[in-house]
Amino acid sequence: ASAMDPAYPDTETVLIQGIIDAFFEEEGKIVLVDYKTDRVEKGEELSDRYRVQMEYYSTAIERMTHRKVSERILYSFRLRCEVHV
Repeated sequence: ASAMDPAYPDTETVLIQGIIDAFFEEEGKIVLVDYKTDRVEKGEELSDRYRVQMEYYSTAIERMTHRKVSERILYSFRLRCEVHV
């Protein structure tokens, strides 16, 4: 809980719910991919909007796999490109 907000005590438990779209292993490390359909004009809008979500997903994957997440990629269907976070 204190990772979300320092005002929360370390003993407090917080449940965060989400669905990771995809991840795969590449050279012993994990690449995280999440697909987005937001109507944006620039990739920076997506990276700003979803940075925290991707950090939480990275932490979850690293705990499950015991491997480091080396890349966090948002794929924008609107922009038809990858946005690295």
